[in-house]
Amino acid sequence: MAAAVLALPVLAAGCDLLDDGDRDEDLALLLGSWRVQDLVVDNVSIKTQLNAQYDRLVLTLREDGSGNEFFTVVGQAEGTEQDLFVQGTFFLDSDDDQITLFPNAGPSIELFYTVSEAAGLRMRANDGDEEDLLRLLRIPVQGDVDDLRVEFGMDP
Repeated sequence: MAAAVLALPVLAAGCDLLDDGDRDEDLALLLGSWRVQDLVVDNVSIKTQLNAQYDRLVLTLREDGSGNEFFTVVGQAEGTEQDLFVQGTFFLDSDDDQITLFPNAGPSIELFYTVSEAAGLRMRANDGDEEDLLRLLRIPVQGDVDDLRVEFGMDP
């Protein structure tokens, strides 16, 4: 199972602490479109609520020809073109198994992730970023959230 985490880059004076080989492998595993299969808040699946709000919720991660990394989140309800559209950039830190999303509007969100053939992509919000991720996805939840996990499958 490969794992990677996105966070802000750590650089020492004249020394890049990131192993670009591992990062490139992890990035290759993540690039593409991922459909949200489940959303788990404090160990409770809210898949029913998610499905009531969106028939399709997709995260796309891509890299352009210059090596810049971008993400898009699109949510659609039946009969609509799109109900949610968020774009921004991201940074992958394969040493810490983190990905940091930088939406064009709103705060950055750090997520821990794992990728496997059997389980697909799983992301877990870094401590304190749970509510920011829910706001990004426009998922209303009452009370404080201590744990948030998102499970994805490849979007055909």
